[in-house]
Amino acid sequence: MIVQSKLKEAGLLLKKLYESQDIENRFKDNLNAFLSTIRSIPYHLLRDYGVRYGLHEPLTKKVHPGVFEEKAKQIGSEVAVNFIRWWLRKMDELKKDPIGSLLVGEKELDVTNIFVMPATVETKTKVVDSSIQKMKETEIKINWFFKEYDKEPVIIICEKFFSIIKKFVKEAEKTFPH
Repeated sequence: MIVQSKLKEAGLLLKKLYESQDIENRFKDNLNAFLSTIRSIPYHLLRDYGVRYGLHEPLTKKVHPGVFEEKAKQIGSEVAVNFIRWWLRKMDELKKDPIGSLLVGEKELDVTNIFVMPATVETKTKVVDSSIQKMKETEIKINWFFKEYDKEPVIIICEKFFSIIKKFVKEAEKTFPH
């Protein structure tokens, strides 16, 4: 299934986001790739199930939910019809969810609308000389935020996106097994 490789790709891109937080261009490139990959997964799921149910849509063509349902009805596949209705219901739930709506709703987040908010983080106490003084080490941690949703850092939102989509796929596989 293409979906599994896309989930793996999204996981690797999430890891790259952590590694590239301090380098703006690399971070933005990784974020753009992550968002593109994670948003594509529900549609790859649709494609995978279309192939599984024999709907015979060209693999180069994006599967539209309406076409999926029409083809499922044409071939008389009740399980395919049930799948598309489940998929549409799940997509509606995502659109109504505060975080999910940022992924698939009208307010989709965009890499061009992020900003940096530095935060000072105390890392450890270091004794320079016990008779003289103690010195605290600090470091500056960079947190990226979406302008449209600045309640949590980009990394945390991306983790939530990844979790939501993994759950979506697992539920599909559990509800509609091979």
